[in-house]
Amino acid sequence: MLIVDDDADLVSVLSIALESAGYRVSAAGNEAEGWSCAKADPPDVALVDIMMDTFAAGIRLVQRFRADAELARVPVIVLTAVNERLRFHIDAERDEGYLPADRFLEKPVDPHVLLAHVAELVDPGCER
Repeated sequence: MLIVDDDADLVSVLSIALESAGYRVSAAGNEAEGWSCAKADPPDVALVDIMMDTFAAGIRLVQRFRADAELARVPVIVLTAVNERLRFHIDAERDEGYLPADRFLEKPVDPHVLLAHVAELVDPGCER
């Protein structure tokens, strides 16, 4: 599991929730660190914030995952407050070509909701 987010408090909370559910978690605070971590140890799932050091850092990172032969199949959950903060609406179906993520979750993210989405992506046949 890879969390790429510049909010250290959120990363800490999500890491605790994921680790308590048995997932091994690594974290990165920006696009470059996220890319390096993913290439060094491809994750089962990547949780990616949209706005980090730049407005589009998360978007670029997801696009890089999809363009990379090794990382293209890694499920990506976008975590964002863009819709609330900027009144900009990201729609999974409409924006799939631009932001090809598997799931979109609004911040603040309920850890139980996140764990349910992660479980579905890690083991699609498993119901939790």
